[in-house]
Amino acid sequence: MNSNKTLFYSLALILLLIISFLVYRNYLSVSGTFDVGSKLGVESGSITSLELKTNAESILLSKKDSVWMITSPISEPADPEKMTEIIRLITEAMMVAPISENPEKQHIFGVDSLGKKLIVSSGSEEKLFWVGNPGPDMISTYIRKDGQNEVMIFTGNLGSIFSPVGEFRNKNLLKLQPDSVGKVEVTSTIESFVMVKDSADWLISGLKIDPEKLQPFVSSLNRLDADYIADSLSAKSINYPQSLTLSITSGNQKHELKFYKIPERMEYAVTRSGSDKVYLISDWKVDRLNKSKAYWTGTEK
Repeated sequence: MNSNKTLFYSLALILLLIISFLVYRNYLSVSGTFDVGSKLGVESGSITSLELKTNAESILLSKKDSVWMITSPISEPADPEKMTEIIRLITEAMMVAPISENPEKQHIFGVDSLGKKLIVSSGSEEKLFWVGNPGPDMISTYIRKDGQNEVMIFTGNLGSIFSPVGEFRNKNLLKLQPDSVGKVEVTSTIESFVMVKDSADWLISGLKIDPEKLQPFVSSLNRLDADYIADSLSAKSINYPQSLTLSITSGNQKHELKFYKIPERMEYAVTRSGSDKVYLISDWKVDRLNKSKAYWTGTEK
């Protein structure tokens, strides 16, 4: 008797699972916009502009001759690495599951008309998406295509692309291949010296630089980013005391950075050759660069 009940319940469960699967598959085929596993329908190479709209700000990013630019509300080059990450998030996002078709629930997922709006353009073609709240796992996102009621959940934290315009600005000061750097001229308020690469070693006045001490310095030459751009200042208007100058020879090019200590603040103003912009950078980033000759050569007392 018990075995018959077990068999009956097992068959009933199997039947229920089959029915649920058929209903779910039918739902996917008629519900509208995307199938599970599908993407947003944009290819990275075809994207020509992105418009990011929130209640606080509207940002337009446009690709011109393979270079991404901020075209509104300011006009200047965008951070190439940030743009690469944004394009990756958009083009690799995959639909995990449909969530709701009830328009009255759109605000719950953050995809109603008060939500964040992403407009992706490929030439003359535009696609508009409402980008909502993070999913339950915090690494997925609720999405609704404009003109559709269906709310879906996609992989990736797409909400993270909606940053203030300052986050899109290119704040890079240096980006050099360490192997290409042959000489660094250092001028500080205390001393001046020249670091020269000789074969595999770095030397100062014939003395070898400790490789372990050199590593943070080399990492900074590989990529040194400022924290902010000081729009209220220009290279000609800085009146802070100059603390450090680095002249870096990379191949047949020379790059010069000048650091000005801002009193009572844990940051420096920085200028770089070829630009009138003034950048702000944290103390700790400069401290990795501003070392004495005795420190580099291990002759400190």
